[in-house]
Amino acid sequence: MLGSAPSSGVQSRPVGSDATRRRWSANGCPPGICASATAVLLGESGLALALDRDTLSDLRGVLTPAAAMGDALLNRLPAAGVTLEVERLE
Repeated sequence: MLGSAPSSGVQSRPVGSDATRRRWSANGCPPGICASATAVLLGESGLALALDRDTLSDLRGVLTPAAAMGDALLNRLPAAGVTLEVERLE
């Protein structure tokens, strides 16, 4: 079962018999707090769909942004000044 607390950026996910917790942020802000990072993520995703079709995944259906545009976003987001960080919590 995957649970999340959007205001804190903490996610829990069971792995085997142990639970793994991770905290993530965009540009140092928890998700849902930095509107500018969210706007850039949405804009760059749209540009990736429109301009980077040759680097998009061959998968079809309902996909997450990472599954659909992962490689394109890995190039676009740092160029747009967005950094994503993930920290494992013990």
